[in-house]
Amino acid sequence: MSRYFYFVFTRPKDGQDAAFNSWYSDRHIYDLVAIPGIAAARRFRLLDIESGAAKPDYLAIYEFDDLDRALSGIAERRGTDRMPSTDAIDKETSRGVVLRPLWDVTPDWRFDTGIVDLAKRPAETDARLPDAAGRMVAHDRQSRPGPAVFDLAAFSPAPGDVPDAVGGLFVPTARLTARMAPITERVVPA
Repeated sequence: MSRYFYFVFTRPKDGQDAAFNSWYSDRHIYDLVAIPGIAAARRFRLLDIESGAAKPDYLAIYEFDDLDRALSGIAERRGTDRMPSTDAIDKETSRGVVLRPLWDVTPDWRFDTGIVDLAKRPAETDARLPDAAGRMVAHDRQSRPGPAVFDLAAFSPAPGDVPDAVGGLFVPTARLTARMAPITERVVPA
């Protein structure tokens, strides 16, 4: 089965954390998993890897089992009564990226507590990363036009094992390495 991961980075407006999280965890995540092509979703809080302090970012990871149906469904429903937004979200800083795994994902593989390393490679870089469990690269198709904020990712569930998205092949133009603390259980279509 083909599988893709849609990483959605979000941030609430100042002072709107409770309203934002209530909307996202109680409504929005369910609106998305109701879209054909989306097999599951889970939300995480991103924590600083050194201090453990909360970063202002949240991460939702959607598992796509049909990329075309998922992206079409998101575009069709965005902003409608089937997938309404909230005034509590900071739309200027929220971003998403569809990632293609560089390993054979088994049906029982899951994102859970762990560490994620995200990077943006320089435009002139075309170095091919070796395939490895947990390593992902941005897919050509995205849910919105424009360059993805990150185009490489690596995840490790092992405590203390910091993954390396770039594999030492180049210096990224942007990078975020964080612990993932689950907010929700894995949500699947009803």
